[in-house]
Amino acid sequence: MPGESTIITLLPPSLARRGALFVNEGESPECRRCKLRKVCMENAKPGRVYRVSRVRKMSHDCPIYGKVHVVEAEEVEFEVAVEPRLAVVGAIITYRPYRCGSKLCPNRMVCSPDYIRKPIKVKILEDKGWIRCQQNVRLKRVLVKAVD
Repeated sequence: MPGESTIITLLPPSLARRGALFVNEGESPECRRCKLRKVCMENAKPGRVYRVSRVRKMSHDCPIYGKVHVVEAEEVEFEVAVEPRLAVVGAIITYRPYRCGSKLCPNRMVCSPDYIRKPIKVKILEDKGWIRCQQNVRLKRVLVKAVD
């Protein structure tokens, strides 16, 4: 049975795995006439980050992805890299992933998270210190949570 903060939603096979992070980026025109729109698009708040906690055995046809799987997910806090001037605990900022192009950098998932494609509004919860950037860019690692 899902917990109180757990949502049920639908995800494509590439994201329907335990531990995967995702953001609801809004609906496509095809979604408006889909019978699964409510569970797929309305359970996850737009711009929030979720972690898949369980993948159910059920799947459905989708006009965009072909197939989507039923998953349970929970909204989570996450770490990102920001300019030092933005790393103020309690501040609400619009986070935009830093794009450096280094595919082998150990900080890649903090600087440029795959699950965030559009700017999202976040609250800084904790300053986790400096990042050792291979490109010599001054960045700080912060713990954040998406907000409205």
